[in-house]
Amino acid sequence: MDKYLFLSDLDLTLIDRDYNPTLPFEAVRAVSRGVSDKGHQIGLISDTAKATLEMRRRQFGFNGPLISERGALVSLPDGNSELSAEMAIDWLVFKQLVIQSLEARFPGVIILEEGYLKLKRTRNDRLVFLNDKTNLIIVNPYRSYSFSFHVNQFQNGEITQNSEFYKKIVDVLNDIVIEEYQPFVYQDANPDYGVVIYTEKQLDKSLAIPIIRKYYPEHTLVAIGDSQGDAVLKGHVDILAAVGNASPEMKKRADIITSGEITHGMLEILEIFVPQVREIRAKF
Repeated sequence: MDKYLFLSDLDLTLIDRDYNPTLPFEAVRAVSRGVSDKGHQIGLISDTAKATLEMRRRQFGFNGPLISERGALVSLPDGNSELSAEMAIDWLVFKQLVIQSLEARFPGVIILEEGYLKLKRTRNDRLVFLNDKTNLIIVNPYRSYSFSFHVNQFQNGEITQNSEFYKKIVDVLNDIVIEEYQPFVYQDANPDYGVVIYTEKQLDKSLAIPIIRKYYPEHTLVAIGDSQGDAVLKGHVDILAAVGNASPEMKKRADIITSGEITHGMLEILEIFVPQVREIRAKF
């Protein structure tokens, strides 16, 4: 029997723009157990940090490896990790430069190093004393080989997006950061999420695949995604699958395209290779 290792992207492949699956967690966990019982594994491959992927792996009950920070780090279920490339940038120095630059250009901005979802979804005493319409920059504290932050505003007791301030931030960083680091840094500015992500230009998800093949030589690799960042896996994995909401570029390169979107589409792909998933899905 063929053994499959499914590597799923996270944002807009497994979770939506509100960072939630489009099916109940228990449905995904039940499918994950069914896939595992048949000898297969499900891992995650994402631009986000290892700690975030570890949390998601627990939530979904997955049992496979994690590929984080745009292919920089491969983390195995046994706890071992391996870098896919030698880093060209000292990311701690880079983070300090960005924070100092933003503090100098935007006096009064509040910069917090905190998990974005934790801060947004749970009560935080540091926010109680903020004035309305205070601008916030929420720095991801979990990244080691990249750097990211959300640009927000504190309004009516809630953390909300601030598109005008976001644009100012991006413009300033283009002048300050990119000028010095342009040969090495790739910037992903996503106003829909209010997030800015910096990674090394040399990286993409495909760099992690030789490491995965070393540890999973008997598995057929199936990558599942929605964007150009996933399309680069074409020719590196055995099968490239796109969820129904994927970009035109991803669909053009994919071997399989589902009708279902996001979580529904991801589980639909599992069902193609593990038919027992259909019975499990039918219960939800």
